[in-house]
This record gives sequence, structure tokens and C-alpha cells, in this order.
Amino acid sequence: MKTKITELLQIEYPIFQGGMAWVAEHKLAAAVSNAGGLGIIGAASAPPEVVREEIRKCKELTDKPFGVNIMLLNPNAEEVAKIVVEEGVQAVTTGAGNPGKFMDLWKNAGVKVIPVVASVAMAKMMERAGADAVVAEGMESGGHIGSTTTMALVPQVVDAVSIPVIAAGGIADGRGMAAAFMLGAEGIQMGTRFVASKESIVHENYKNHHSADNHRSCHPVYDHRILHPVCSHSSHHNSHLCIPAGSPHISHHNNHRMHHHFRILHNKCCYPCFLFWHLIQTYKPRKSLTEIMRLYS
Repeated sequence: MKTKITELLQIEYPIFQGGMAWVAEHKLAAAVSNAGGLGIIGAASAPPEVVREEIRKCKELTDKPFGVNIMLLNPNAEEVAKIVVEEGVQAVTTGAGNPGKFMDLWKNAGVKVIPVVASVAMAKMMERAGADAVVAEGMESGGHIGSTTTMALVPQVVDAVSIPVIAAGGIADGRGMAAAFMLGAEGIQMGTRFVASKESIVHENYKNHHSADNHRSCHPVYDHRILHPVCSHSSHHNSHLCIPAGSPHISHHNNHRMHHHFRILHNKCCYPCFLFWHLIQTYKPRKSLTEIMRLYS
């Protein structure tokens, strides 16, 4: 599958793994990259030498491109920015601030710079500063976010800039990915979707709680804090909560029904639409990254 993002970063699939603090470490990033996406190490507020060690460990596990997410509110952001260059990291995503003062450093070293933005104004500013692409992150995302939903934000950013746009926020399956592409995105970024994968270091209790094999009819819903799921059952749905923000549960019945629809529509829609069905089928949190990505081929 080729888009401007896959060509820019030399990756197989236009899928980013979000740089989640304390979750997106070298093992998860390497697994995503080995599976064909762009794995990203979340630097968060970690000391610079810890970030350097994570980068080196990631290199031991993959020879594919991977990135580092730098939270610019981190007092050590400047030192981490230099470490990225020193260690030859291929891509940087940034959040919680303006990376303008590091742009020359990264660009001169050949690092692809992809800031996370929550508004059209910020996207335009990043394009002028020399960003290679932007992640348009809606309020459904975790972390440092704005107040505009992904559905509203992505097409506005796409129309406002000429660089590729990666959609983020509330995307967890093929339907969300297809929607993002229809809005003009060249790729997607997912975070929570990867939290319950086999390669994730998150506790097994969390993974089991959100497993598709869970006997309860559980639709994970999320408030505005990263990784704070609240189960909403059909008998007492809380209308003020958004479904789905990070991890929609797809039942066997829905899988069968959607497969029927895609079989009917296969000759009437574009080939990527049929591929998206395979990603929809993979939404079972306990799958490995390789299993998930393989279904694109």
C-alpha cells in the first residue's frame, strides 16, 4: 500500500504507532516497524540518557525506520532533540509545543519532522517552518489535545496545507482508516489500538479487560485522559461518553455482517476499501503487530 507517507518514510503501511508516555518503549516501537508501520518511542519526560538507551535497544530489534516522539514541555527537550540526531533516528514527532527552534537541527541531519497539531493555524505554521508532514490530532486522542474532533479537524488541515497529513484520534480499525483517507489523510496514527497487543508492556489485566474474547458485552469508551477507559454496557449506556475513542469492540456477528457487505460492494468500490476489511477483522486486542499488519499484504 503506497501513499505519500509510505514513500516519505520508506515504510510499508501508512500507520503510525502513537508515542504514548511510558507505554511506547523500544519493544513496541520495534514490533510496529518490523510489521511495516512506523514505530515511535515516546520520550515523554524521561531523562535524555534513558531515551538514548531506548533508541539503541530499538535498533537492536529492527533495521526498519522508527521515530521518537518528543514532548516539548519536557525540560530536557533540547538535549533529547540532539540525541535524536546523534543516534540517527529517521523521524521525529512532536507534541505540547512548537518545535520551530529545533527544525534546522533536524532538517540538516535528514530527520523527517512530523509535528502533532490540533488546529489549522498550527499546521500552517509547521509547514512554513519546514515540517515534512503533520499529524492532525482530534480531541478523541489522548495526551495534549485541542478541542476539535478528528472528523472536523482533518479535512480542514488537509485543505490548508500542501504537506501530507496523518489523521489521529479515535481511529482503531479499518473503518476509521478508510474514513481518514476519504477526508484526505495520507496515513493514520493509533495509540490505544496497540496498547493491548502482545508486544505491549501494559499489564495483562488491562489487556484481558479489553480483549475481544471478554465474555461481557463491553464497549470501551474514553474520557479526556490518556489510557483511562470506562466500560459502557448496553443496558446502562452513559450518553455523555464518546464511543468509540480508542478501542471499539467488534463482535463476531458484526464481522460476519460487514464481510457480507464488503463482498457485495467489492466490485463497486476501490481496491483499498476491500483491504480495509482485513484490518477490521483484526480488531482483537491480543493479536501481535505482525499478525495485524500481515493482513494488508
